[in-house]
Amino acid sequence: MFIGQLPKHVSPRKLAYQNAKLEGELAVASCPRLKDILVDDRASLQVTLKFDVDHQRRAVVQCEMQGTLLMVCQRCLDVAEIQFAACVNMAVVRNEEQARNLPADLDPLFVVEDESVELMPLLEQEVLLGLPAFAYHENETCHSGQEAYSTLPEGGAEELDVEDVQRPNPFSVLAGLKTGE
Repeated sequence: MFIGQLPKHVSPRKLAYQNAKLEGELAVASCPRLKDILVDDRASLQVTLKFDVDHQRRAVVQCEMQGTLLMVCQRCLDVAEIQFAACVNMAVVRNEEQARNLPADLDPLFVVEDESVELMPLLEQEVLLGLPAFAYHENETCHSGQEAYSTLPEGGAEELDVEDVQRPNPFSVLAGLKTGE
């Protein structure tokens, strides 16, 4: 097991046959595409990489990442803390045919001739895929000034009675103009 700064390059097949485990931090400052999406680039994610060989003799990598990232809330445009957690299982493949034959729970990790993979861009890509498209605070903590975003009664849809719903007529303003009010 290796704990500390993650290496720049890894050989996933070699590490899989050694049943290696790497733990370290992914600094947002070292990820140019991720840095553009976040409010602050001083954050970091805890990363655990477990290399193994599965029952079909495939080199597999289990990648777990977690941490807190700061994004812009799309309701109030204030900073929202996003608790990020992702677990990705990958199998080392050399071509498209091997990738197509993988089970649904494994993502392909393409490795070609030199058997080495640049680790930081791979991890950055997985974080980008795992982030929400739009960040929001919870309704109770959002600074947008709106109390709630639901038009349902407090008990939910079960308590909604069609006769009780009183909706304003959208043309009532026009009726007021017509009568001169």
